[in-house]
Amino acid sequence: MTKGGFILIAFDSTHLAIKVERMLKGAVDVEMIPTPRSITASCGLSIKAGREDLEHIKKTLNDMDVDRKMIRI
Repeated sequence: MTKGGFILIAFDSTHLAIKVERMLKGAVDVEMIPTPRSITASCGLSIKAGREDLEHIKKTLNDMDVDRKMIRI
């Protein structure tokens, strides 16, 4: 996951974080981690994924019709 760097997806809702993790698991190598303190708007959970998976993640979020105001990539 770290060869090309990684992305962090922060959420405003714990429920949404868990839902997105379930949708991505299996298709993308993801890890649920505590949100770093430097990111202030968050529920406390974030998803860490490889930068190479960004397009797949965006497509999955669009397919899920996730309110983009509830997440930060």
